Amino acid sequence: MKRETAAFLSLLICISLFCPVFAYAQETDGSTIHIQTQEDLQELAENCRLDTWSQGKTVILDNNLTLDETADEFLPIPTFGGNFEGNGYTISGLSLDGEDSRAGLFDTIQASAVINHLAVEGQVTSGGDGDTIGGLAGKNYGKLNDCSFEGTVRGSSSVGGLVGINETTGQMINCQFQGTVTGEHHVGGIAGQNTGSLIQCKNNGEINTTAVEVSANISDISLLRTTESVPAGTDIGGIAGFSSGIIQSCENAGSIGYEHMSYNIGGILGRQSRYLDGCKTTRRVNGRKDVGGI
Repeated sequence: MKRETAAFLSLLICISLFCPVFAYAQETDGSTIHIQTQEDLQELAENCRLDTWSQGKTVILDNNLTLDETADEFLPIPTFGGNFEGNGYTISGLSLDGEDSRAGLFDTIQASAVINHLAVEGQVTSGGDGDTIGGLAGKNYGKLNDCSFEGTVRGSSSVGGLVGINETTGQMINCQFQGTVTGEHHVGGIAGQNTGSLIQCKNNGEINTTAVEVSANISDISLLRTTESVPAGTDIGGIAGFSSGIIQSCENAGSIGYEHMSYNIGGILGRQSRYLDGCKTTRRVNGRKDVGGI
Protein backbone atom coordinates (compact mmCIF):
# COMPACT_ATOMS: atom_id res chain seq x y z
CA MET A 1 0.00 0.00 0.00
CA LYS A 2 2.88 2.34 0.80
CA ARG A 3 4.44 1.64 -2.59
CA GLU A 4 1.12 2.34 -4.36
CA THR A 5 0.62 5.57 -2.40
CA ALA A 6 4.16 6.72 -3.19
CA ALA A 7 3.69 5.92 -6.87
CA PHE A 8 0.40 7.86 -6.95
CA LEU A 9 2.00 10.92 -5.31
CA SER A 10 4.93 10.72 -7.74
CA LEU A 11 2.48 10.70 -10.64
CA LEU A 12 0.74 13.83 -9.31
CA ILE A 13 4.10 15.61 -8.96
CA CYS A 14 5.05 14.68 -12.53
CA ILE A 15 1.74 15.98 -13.84
CA SER A 16 2.19 19.31 -12.04
CA LEU A 17 5.77 19.68 -13.31
CA PHE A 18 5.38 18.62 -16.92
CA CYS A 19 1.75 19.55 -17.56
CA PRO A 20 1.25 22.96 -15.89
CA VAL A 21 -1.66 23.68 -18.23
CA PHE A 22 -3.79 21.31 -16.15
CA ALA A 23 -3.19 23.37 -13.02
CA TYR A 24 -3.84 26.60 -14.96
CA ALA A 25 -7.14 25.26 -16.24
CA GLN A 26 -8.22 24.54 -12.70
CA GLU A 27 -7.29 28.04 -11.49
CA THR A 28 -9.17 29.93 -14.20
CA ASP A 29 -12.61 29.73 -15.71
CA GLY A 30 -14.50 31.22 -18.60
CA SER A 31 -14.84 34.56 -16.82
CA THR A 32 -11.09 35.36 -17.03
CA ILE A 33 -9.30 35.91 -20.34
CA HIS A 34 -5.54 36.46 -20.65
CA ILE A 35 -4.13 38.51 -23.55
CA GLN A 36 -0.55 37.67 -24.46
CA THR A 37 -0.47 37.74 -28.28
CA GLN A 38 -2.16 39.48 -31.18
CA GLU A 39 -4.10 36.28 -31.81
CA ASP A 40 -5.53 36.51 -28.28
CA LEU A 41 -6.64 40.09 -28.97
CA GLN A 42 -8.20 39.05 -32.26
CA GLU A 43 -10.19 36.30 -30.55
CA LEU A 44 -11.40 38.83 -28.00
CA ALA A 45 -12.47 41.23 -30.75
CA GLU A 46 -14.39 38.52 -32.58
CA ASN A 47 -16.18 37.40 -29.41
CA CYS A 48 -17.09 41.00 -28.57
CA ARG A 49 -19.25 41.32 -31.67
CA LEU A 50 -22.01 40.16 -29.32
CA ASP A 51 -22.61 43.05 -26.94
CA THR A 52 -23.36 40.82 -23.92
CA TRP A 53 -20.42 38.41 -24.33
CA SER A 54 -17.86 40.42 -22.33
CA GLN A 55 -20.18 41.47 -19.50
CA GLY A 56 -19.05 39.95 -16.21
CA LYS A 57 -15.70 38.86 -17.67
CA THR A 58 -12.20 40.05 -16.74
CA VAL A 59 -9.58 40.52 -19.44
CA ILE A 60 -5.95 40.68 -18.28
CA LEU A 61 -3.10 42.01 -20.42
CA ASP A 62 -0.08 39.93 -19.39
CA ASN A 63 2.67 41.76 -21.30
CA ASN A 64 3.47 44.56 -23.72
CA LEU A 65 1.91 43.81 -27.08
CA THR A 66 3.03 45.12 -30.49
CA LEU A 67 0.46 44.84 -33.27
CA ASP A 68 1.38 44.20 -36.90
CA GLU A 69 -0.28 45.57 -40.05
CA THR A 70 -2.97 42.87 -40.08
CA ALA A 71 -4.53 44.08 -36.83
CA ASP A 72 -6.73 46.59 -38.66
CA GLU A 73 -8.62 43.63 -40.11
CA PHE A 74 -10.25 42.84 -36.75
CA LEU A 75 -9.99 46.12 -34.82
CA PRO A 76 -11.60 48.07 -33.28
CA ILE A 77 -13.03 45.76 -30.61
CA PRO A 78 -16.76 46.29 -31.37
CA THR A 79 -18.21 46.58 -27.85
CA PHE A 80 -16.84 45.81 -24.38
CA GLY A 81 -18.69 45.57 -21.06
CA GLY A 82 -16.31 43.74 -18.69
CA ASN A 83 -13.16 44.58 -16.73
CA PHE A 84 -9.95 45.15 -18.69
CA GLU A 85 -6.82 45.09 -16.55
CA GLY A 86 -3.93 46.62 -18.48
CA ASN A 87 -1.46 46.17 -15.59
CA GLY A 88 0.51 49.16 -16.88
CA TYR A 89 1.44 47.37 -20.10
CA THR A 90 1.26 48.97 -23.56
CA ILE A 91 -0.51 47.93 -26.74
CA SER A 92 1.52 49.58 -29.49
CA GLY A 93 1.36 49.61 -33.27
CA LEU A 94 -2.35 50.46 -33.44
CA SER A 95 -3.06 51.71 -36.96
CA LEU A 96 -6.66 52.35 -37.96
CA ASP A 97 -7.65 54.30 -41.04
CA GLY A 98 -10.80 52.52 -42.17
CA GLU A 99 -14.36 53.59 -42.87
CA ASP A 100 -15.73 53.02 -39.34
CA SER A 101 -17.82 55.91 -38.04
CA ARG A 102 -16.45 55.22 -34.53
CA ALA A 103 -12.83 54.24 -34.18
CA GLY A 104 -10.22 53.45 -31.52
CA LEU A 105 -8.89 50.31 -29.87
CA PHE A 106 -12.52 49.90 -28.77
CA ASP A 107 -15.52 51.03 -30.74
CA THR A 108 -17.86 51.32 -27.74
CA ILE A 109 -17.05 50.92 -24.03
CA GLN A 110 -20.28 49.99 -22.24
CA ALA A 111 -21.55 51.45 -18.95
CA SER A 112 -20.68 48.20 -17.14
CA ALA A 113 -17.05 48.31 -18.31
CA VAL A 114 -13.96 49.27 -16.30
CA ILE A 115 -10.62 49.81 -18.06
CA ASN A 116 -7.63 50.05 -15.69
CA HIS A 117 -3.97 50.98 -16.22
CA LEU A 118 -3.92 50.55 -20.01
CA ALA A 119 -1.58 52.38 -22.38
CA VAL A 120 -2.07 52.42 -26.16
CA GLU A 121 0.22 53.81 -28.86
CA GLY A 122 -0.42 54.32 -32.55
CA GLN A 123 -2.55 56.29 -34.99
CA VAL A 124 -6.28 56.50 -35.62
CA THR A 125 -7.46 58.36 -38.70
CA SER A 126 -10.89 58.07 -40.22
CA GLY A 127 -11.39 57.39 -43.88
CA GLY A 128 -15.17 57.67 -43.59
CA ASP A 129 -17.35 60.43 -42.17
CA GLY A 130 -14.78 60.96 -39.44
CA ASP A 131 -17.30 61.20 -36.61
CA THR A 132 -16.64 60.03 -33.05
CA ILE A 133 -12.95 59.18 -33.22
CA GLY A 134 -10.63 58.48 -30.28
CA GLY A 135 -7.33 56.75 -29.70
CA LEU A 136 -8.77 54.45 -27.06
CA ALA A 137 -12.46 54.40 -27.97
CA GLY A 138 -15.12 56.02 -30.12
CA LYS A 139 -17.71 56.20 -27.32
CA ASN A 140 -17.23 55.64 -23.60
CA TYR A 141 -20.12 54.90 -21.25
CA GLY A 142 -17.94 53.18 -18.62
CA LYS A 143 -15.01 53.95 -16.32
CA LEU A 144 -11.46 54.56 -17.52
CA ASN A 145 -8.82 54.74 -14.80
CA ASP A 146 -5.15 55.61 -15.41
CA CYS A 147 -5.34 55.05 -19.18
CA SER A 148 -3.31 56.80 -21.86
CA PHE A 149 -2.90 57.15 -25.60
CA GLU A 150 0.20 58.32 -27.42
CA GLY A 151 0.12 59.03 -31.13
CA THR A 152 -2.02 60.66 -33.81
CA VAL A 153 -5.80 61.02 -33.93
CA ARG A 154 -7.55 62.63 -36.89
CA GLY A 155 -11.21 62.93 -37.82
CA SER A 156 -14.01 65.36 -38.55
CA SER A 157 -16.42 65.76 -35.63
CA SER A 158 -16.16 64.61 -31.98
CA VAL A 159 -12.46 63.82 -32.10
CA GLY A 160 -10.53 63.17 -28.89
CA GLY A 161 -7.08 62.00 -27.93
CA LEU A 162 -8.59 59.16 -25.88
CA VAL A 163 -12.31 59.08 -26.72
CA GLY A 164 -14.54 60.75 -29.26
CA ILE A 165 -17.49 61.13 -26.87
CA ASN A 166 -17.48 60.55 -23.11
CA GLU A 167 -21.16 59.85 -22.44
CA THR A 168 -23.20 60.81 -19.35
CA THR A 169 -22.29 57.62 -17.45
CA GLY A 170 -18.67 57.83 -18.57
CA GLN A 171 -15.91 58.50 -16.04
CA MET A 172 -12.31 59.18 -17.02
CA ILE A 173 -9.92 59.49 -14.09
CA ASN A 174 -6.18 60.24 -14.28
CA CYS A 175 -6.06 59.70 -18.05
CA GLN A 176 -3.42 61.26 -20.32
CA PHE A 177 -2.77 62.03 -23.97
CA GLN A 178 0.49 62.68 -25.83
CA GLY A 179 0.68 63.39 -29.55
CA THR A 180 -1.49 65.31 -32.02
CA VAL A 181 -5.26 65.59 -32.48
CA THR A 182 -6.78 67.18 -35.57
CA GLY A 183 -10.47 67.70 -36.36
CA GLU A 184 -13.10 70.18 -37.47
CA HIS A 185 -15.74 70.35 -34.73
CA HIS A 186 -15.68 69.27 -31.06
CA VAL A 187 -11.98 68.43 -30.78
CA GLY A 188 -10.16 67.80 -27.48
CA GLY A 189 -7.02 66.31 -26.02
CA ILE A 190 -8.92 63.86 -23.81
CA ALA A 191 -12.44 63.83 -25.31
CA GLY A 192 -14.06 65.49 -28.30
CA GLN A 193 -17.33 65.85 -26.37
CA ASN A 194 -17.99 65.21 -22.68
CA THR A 195 -21.33 64.81 -20.94
CA GLY A 196 -19.87 62.65 -18.14
CA SER A 197 -16.87 63.24 -15.86
CA LEU A 198 -13.24 64.02 -16.62
CA ILE A 199 -11.21 64.09 -13.41
CA GLN A 200 -7.46 64.72 -12.97
CA CYS A 201 -6.80 64.19 -16.67
CA LYS A 202 -3.86 65.76 -18.50
CA ASN A 203 -3.19 66.65 -22.12
CA ASN A 204 0.42 66.88 -23.26
CA GLY A 205 -0.41 66.88 -26.98
CA GLU A 206 -0.97 69.47 -29.68
CA ILE A 207 -4.61 70.07 -30.59
CA ASN A 208 -5.44 71.53 -34.01
CA THR A 209 -2.10 73.31 -34.30
CA THR A 210 -2.12 72.97 -38.09
CA ALA A 211 -4.49 74.65 -40.54
CA VAL A 212 -7.73 72.68 -40.93
CA GLU A 213 -9.72 73.21 -44.11
CA VAL A 214 -13.45 73.05 -43.35
CA SER A 215 -15.96 73.33 -46.17
CA ALA A 216 -19.10 75.37 -45.57
CA ASN A 217 -22.27 73.31 -45.27
CA ILE A 218 -25.59 75.17 -45.17
CA SER A 219 -27.78 72.34 -46.43
CA ASP A 220 -29.31 72.03 -42.95
CA ILE A 221 -31.27 75.22 -42.24
CA SER A 222 -30.93 74.59 -38.48
CA LEU A 223 -27.20 75.33 -38.77
CA LEU A 224 -27.66 78.76 -40.31
CA ARG A 225 -26.20 81.59 -38.22
CA THR A 226 -24.27 79.12 -36.05
CA THR A 227 -20.55 78.40 -36.04
CA GLU A 228 -21.29 74.90 -37.35
CA SER A 229 -22.03 76.41 -40.78
CA VAL A 230 -18.87 78.51 -41.12
CA PRO A 231 -15.76 77.32 -42.95
CA ALA A 232 -13.66 77.08 -39.77
CA GLY A 233 -13.19 74.64 -36.92
CA THR A 234 -15.32 75.09 -33.81
CA ASP A 235 -15.14 74.02 -30.15
CA ILE A 236 -11.46 73.14 -29.71
CA GLY A 237 -10.03 72.52 -26.23
CA GLY A 238 -7.01 71.07 -24.49
CA ILE A 239 -9.16 68.66 -22.46
CA ALA A 240 -12.47 68.61 -24.36
CA GLY A 241 -13.96 70.44 -27.31
CA PHE A 242 -17.43 70.70 -25.77
CA SER A 243 -18.63 69.72 -22.29
CA SER A 244 -22.01 69.66 -20.60
CA GLY A 245 -20.62 67.38 -17.87
CA ILE A 246 -17.99 67.69 -15.13
CA ILE A 247 -14.37 68.75 -15.61
CA GLN A 248 -12.41 68.60 -12.34
CA SER A 249 -8.69 69.20 -11.62
CA CYS A 250 -7.53 68.72 -15.21
CA GLU A 251 -4.40 70.18 -16.80
CA ASN A 252 -3.37 71.13 -20.31
CA ALA A 253 0.34 71.28 -21.19
CA GLY A 254 -0.03 71.26 -24.99
CA SER A 255 -0.41 74.01 -27.60
CA ILE A 256 -3.99 74.60 -28.74
CA GLY A 257 -5.28 76.02 -32.02
CA TYR A 258 -3.85 77.64 -35.14
CA GLU A 259 -3.38 81.38 -35.46
CA HIS A 260 -6.39 83.27 -36.91
CA MET A 261 -8.40 80.06 -37.42
CA SER A 262 -11.37 78.43 -35.64
CA TYR A 263 -14.01 79.60 -33.17
CA ASN A 264 -14.51 78.74 -29.49
CA ILE A 265 -10.97 77.80 -28.50
CA GLY A 266 -9.79 77.24 -24.93
CA GLY A 267 -6.82 75.84 -23.06
CA ILE A 268 -9.16 73.49 -21.20
CA LEU A 269 -12.48 73.66 -23.08
CA GLY A 270 -13.69 75.11 -26.33
CA ARG A 271 -17.23 75.52 -24.99
CA GLN A 272 -19.01 74.31 -21.86
CA SER A 273 -22.35 74.60 -20.11
CA ARG A 274 -22.07 72.83 -16.77
CA TYR A 275 -19.20 72.42 -14.28
CA LEU A 276 -15.50 73.30 -14.43
CA ASP A 277 -13.21 73.53 -11.40
CA GLY A 278 -9.55 73.44 -10.39
CA CYS A 279 -8.08 73.31 -13.90
CA LYS A 280 -4.98 74.98 -15.35
CA THR A 281 -3.21 75.40 -18.67
CA THR A 282 0.40 76.34 -19.32
CA ARG A 283 0.70 76.66 -23.11
CA ARG A 284 -0.27 79.06 -25.86
CA VAL A 285 -3.84 79.15 -27.20
CA ASN A 286 -4.54 80.45 -30.73
CA GLY A 287 -7.77 81.06 -32.62
CA ARG A 288 -9.91 83.44 -34.61
CA LYS A 289 -12.88 84.24 -32.37
CA ASP A 290 -13.88 83.53 -28.76
CA VAL A 291 -10.46 82.40 -27.56
CA GLY A 292 -9.65 81.88 -23.86
CA GLY A 293 -6.84 80.56 -21.69
CA ILE A 294 -9.31 78.25 -19.92
